[in-house]
Amino acid sequence: MKLMTDDSREYLLDQLVLPFANYSDRSPFYARNVGTYWPEFSQGRWTGPDVIPAAHTRNQGGQNAAFLDGHVKWLSYRESTGPSGDDTAKKWFVYWR
Repeated sequence: MKLMTDDSREYLLDQLVLPFANYSDRSPFYARNVGTYWPEFSQGRWTGPDVIPAAHTRNQGGQNAAFLDGHVKWLSYRESTGPSGDDTAKKWFVYWR
């Protein structure tokens, strides 16, 4: 199942924007605490505001997402974050597999 759209404020499906659609800066990728949600980015020296899940997620900690097969599902922000952003990208965003 691959994502078609979600209720993010961004028009592009971005694995870093999807879980925190209400983030106030450019992208959660630039947050000081980005390594909390995507450990592979923890070495960055970012200066953006911290990601706060209670404030930066929609729909009680998640997103409504529409999939290419036509169904809709609520996804917790935890399903788009974790030890490997690459695994997340393959699961939801890589369409040629």
